[in-house]
Amino acid sequence: MKAFRTKGTVLLLITVLLLGILCGCGTDGNAQETTAAVTETETETETETTVPETTQALTETETETLTETEAVTENETEAVTEAVPAYAAVVSDNGKDSLASVIEPAAAGTYSDPLTGLSCTKEEAARRPVAIMLNNIAQALPQQQIAAADILYECQVEGGLTRLMGVFNDWSNLTAIGSVRSSREYYIDFAANHDAIYVHAGGSESAYVNLKSRKINNLDAVNDGVAGQYFYRDPVRRQTMSYEHTLVIDGDDLDKAIAVKKYRTSYSSSFDNPLNFVGENQVISLSGGTKATAMTVKFGAHTTTFAYDSKTNTYLRSQNGNKHIDGTTGEQLAFENVIVLICPYTFTNDDYNHIEVDDVGSGTGYYFTGGKYVAINWSKASGDSQVKLVYPSGREVYLTPGRTNIEIVSYSGNVTVS
Repeated sequence: MKAFRTKGTVLLLITVLLLGILCGCGTDGNAQETTAAVTETETETETETTVPETTQALTETETETLTETEAVTENETEAVTEAVPAYAAVVSDNGKDSLASVIEPAAAGTYSDPLTGLSCTKEEAARRPVAIMLNNIAQALPQQQIAAADILYECQVEGGLTRLMGVFNDWSNLTAIGSVRSSREYYIDFAANHDAIYVHAGGSESAYVNLKSRKINNLDAVNDGVAGQYFYRDPVRRQTMSYEHTLVIDGDDLDKAIAVKKYRTSYSSSFDNPLNFVGENQVISLSGGTKATAMTVKFGAHTTTFAYDSKTNTYLRSQNGNKHIDGTTGEQLAFENVIVLICPYTFTNDDYNHIEVDDVGSGTGYYFTGGKYVAINWSKASGDSQVKLVYPSGREVYLTPGRTNIEIVSYSGNVTVS
């Protein structure tokens, strides 16, 4: 019996040792597989984020793809430290309650710029703005005087590239604004949002049809001999750029061209300003908004990014991994407000690969300010009418006074945010 127990004990010990060895081998194998998976993930993340710090790309784990039906819930809300200038008061906006009782009224005898909500002279408050088409391909950068635009529109054109349109209230003292580029019909609609005189250099066939049939007040550098004489080729840009990227116009010449065309220089009596602002000494805090310290807007072959700067309470704009710089001032473009409007594109597949943009009707979008964003809705009755911006509750959208960047995208998946 004793011998049996000894042999049994030995067999038991051998069995335990063998099981331990087998288990050890299995553990090492799993560890190697896990290590390989982590390494692959880290490499992928590193590749995606190795860009200039100010325009850092968003990794998959950091981004949130927006959808048209997305609702902002309390669980999704994150606190964001907002920069509030010493003179400014915070207006908390939940997109539902009226702000009438909390908006700081303008002082008696003062006036506000319809494009920015900032104080201005009586003449500036009534002055009809200009909307200038601006080239935005790499070979034409940097643009001149683009930082002086109160509102900047961006939308896709042929080849997956984008074109910009700057809306200016105070342009008379600006030099060499440009380079000026050609029209597309949907930009005519964007200019109508602000009752602006439309400035361009040529255009698509459909754009010219619209300009003529709608009797648009426009200054054309290519096919208008009267207005065209006030545009010129900038000699400084000629030194480094192709001829087609050098067309500019001075503010003083804009005044002369408008005068010779005898265009109306004040807002129409029927103009309904699409932009509402709180008081000049106030900033909007989006109560219930979702954190948005960085966002990316994708257009075909072009990418625009915005990084929230808490020191200035603005969004700093970059393009394709580079800061978007004004060639005249050297400053990076910065905006108190960024608005994204979702307007489906239709690709015509014509000889020029033109696209059509459904900017008349209604749709959804997003409003970014103070490091947060919320969902909004838009509507536009006709090409010549002004767009209306409201919250899902139906209440109008109020903006922080300052500059606004409006991005027109084809669907919500073009926008990512973190």
